[in-house]
Order: sequence, then C-alpha cells, then structure tokens
Amino acid sequence: ILAIRHNLAPIILIQACAALLVLAFYQLPSVRGFAEVLQGWKVRGGEVFVVGAGFFAGGILPNFAKVVTGRATRFDKGFWQEVAFTGMVYAIVGVEVDALYQVQAHLFGTGVDTGTVLKKNLVDMAIFSPFISIPTATSLFEWRKASYSARSLTANFNFQFFQRRVLTGLIPCWAFWIPMLCCVYALPMNLQY
Repeated sequence: ILAIRHNLAPIILIQACAALLVLAFYQLPSVRGFAEVLQGWKVRGGEVFVVGAGFFAGGILPNFAKVVTGRATRFDKGFWQEVAFTGMVYAIVGVEVDALYQVQAHLFGTGVDTGTVLKKNLVDMAIFSPFISIPTATSLFEWRKASYSARSLTANFNFQFFQRRVLTGLIPCWAFWIPMLCCVYALPMNLQY
C-alpha cells in the first residue's frame, strides 16, 4: 500500500494515458493507422520487438512518468542505472508476457469483448502474476540487492521468499495492472504488449 501511495501520481498518469490510447484507437483513424505501423513492427520484429517493448514499458515509461509527476528530479548516474536495470528486468518479463498472450489467444481467442478481456485479466492476475512474472522480477531485483550473487538468485526459490516478497507484491501489481490489462486486452492481439 505504501508503494502505491508513493507512486500514485505516475500510476494514474500511465493508466489514464492507456485508457485514452484505447479510446483514440477506436475513435480516430489516424491512431489506428499508427497502430498498424506498430503491429507491423511487432510482427516483423518478433522477440526482438518484444524485448524492446518490455524495456520501454518497464524502464523508460515509468521513469518518464516519475519525471513528469515530479517523483524523479535528478538525472544522475543512479537514475540512468535504474532505467537500464529496470528495463532489462521487464525485457525478460516481456518475453514471459508475450508467451502468456499467445497461450491466452489460443485458449480464449483474440476477441476484445468484455468476457474475453475479463478471462484474460483473471488468468493474468491470478496465475501468471503470482507464479511467473512477479517471482521473476522480484528475484532479479533481489539479485541486484545481493550484488549480483548467483547464490542469492537461487536462494530465493522457497516458500518464505514467495510469502514475504511475491505475495506482498500482488497488491501494487493488481492496483496498477488490473486497469492496465483492461486497456491492453481491449486492443487487437498484435497491439497487446
């Protein structure tokens, strides 16, 4: 809850932009035209695009939102190291996410109707996040805290780590991602990243 309070302004900014983007996609032909360009990049770029999109979404976009909302005011070496490391973490998570989206398209189809969006959101938030994406990201951040010790990376795979770090990460995850995923899953499959 403290993490949500601390980052509330950037969270709301990103969520509002995502909602506006979905509305613009369905209302403005120029936005759909730009989206077709992005879809082409995703199809042609494959995993390279997915890694780049993950880096952008996890490293650049949230730090830009922090700058815009006044949560980040210094652009020193530490700021850029945070952008780079967080971007790398979410590039890895982005590959996991892309695999999830492919599986969900197979299971639930590629529709953007309310039922499909809700099913995908439920699987994402109840299964994927607590058992795949949050453990991955949290382990990588713990690895950094332990000065990149390989032993620390493997030591995190136990119930205490899951209980202490992963379960507590669910609240900020849900607060940010449930609204975001409604936006993501409301877009065509090749724009879901």
